[in-house]
This record gives sequence, C-alpha cells and structure tokens, in this order.
Amino acid sequence: MQPLTTGDVATLLGISYDTVRRLIEAGALPGTRLMDDGGWYRIDYTAFVEYAKRKNIQIDWSLIGK
Repeated sequence: MQPLTTGDVATLLGISYDTVRRLIEAGALPGTRLMDDGGWYRIDYTAFVEYAKRKNIQIDWSLIGK
C-alpha cells in the first residue's frame, strides 16, 4: 500500500493538516519528510494503522478512497 499524505491522515482523523504535521514533528505519529527544506511528509500505511489501533481510532477508509 502506498504511503499516506498528511491530507489523507487529516481527513481520516478529522483534524487539520497542521495538527498532523505537529503530531509528526512531536514524534507522536510516525512520518517521513520527503525533502529537508520544509517539504511534505508521508506516513507509512502500516505505521498509521498501528497508531490508530493504539489510540482506539476507527478508520473509515472510504473517506479517502483507499
């Protein structure tokens, strides 16, 4: 499965893009920066599913069409 974008994760969790970015930067949500100069993040699908399970979050994948 392809990595998720911060927009995907924001939609799935019902939070803002900025909140997703802050969660990643705080180390609460696993993410990888694509570029060193403030570029976009990608979130590994499996890592996101594990994060959601730890937080007891039900994911409605139909929200992003995956």
